[in-house]
Amino acid sequence: MKKFFLALAAFAGLSLNAFAQAEPGNDNGFGLKLQVGIAGGSFSKEIAGQKVEMDHSGIGYGLELDNRWYVWHNDNMGAAINARWLDFEYTPGTTSYKGLEEDVNSVEAGILGVGPMFTYYLGNNMAVDAYYNIVPSVSAAIGDDVTYLGFGLAHHAGAAFRYKVFQAGCEYRFGKFEVADVDDDDFTMDAPLNNLRIFLGFKF
Repeated sequence: MKKFFLALAAFAGLSLNAFAQAEPGNDNGFGLKLQVGIAGGSFSKEIAGQKVEMDHSGIGYGLELDNRWYVWHNDNMGAAINARWLDFEYTPGTTSYKGLEEDVNSVEAGILGVGPMFTYYLGNNMAVDAYYNIVPSVSAAIGDDVTYLGFGLAHHAGAAFRYKVFQAGCEYRFGKFEVADVDDDDFTMDAPLNNLRIFLGFKF
């Protein structure tokens, strides 16, 4: 029982410390974002005399894990290194190739991204962040008869408003994936990554 109360006291202390952040000099930490994304739309390409069409305009759902380390700050603003450890998103879509049209489930994962972050402190535990990340990313689009795999560099530019431990904002992701069909050596294409996201989360 004593250990339980000690653990509870430690947790309460960490929580109070988290709620005291969003101020210069005391703002390094870990972030979690839950996001809803609007994918960039349809695109097509001719491959080996066949037209490929992909509809990637559905609503996606994902999460992001990151850290920030401030390298400079004054009483009103700060500059940080922002590391995006994981960026995950699921989006449904459709594809049409060689007369076959089917639904596909797209999963995209980015790991070990990095970029700058700038913060302006509004006072009263409030702040605004602006950031830009470059994130190596992989994708898989899987249907009943097709499997597409892709790789590329995703660029993320966004902004968030923070109040104590809570944050909310939006970001735009852009770039290209080099996509291949695992069962068709003739199939290679560049797929756009355009995606607008809205997120809610926490910064500890």
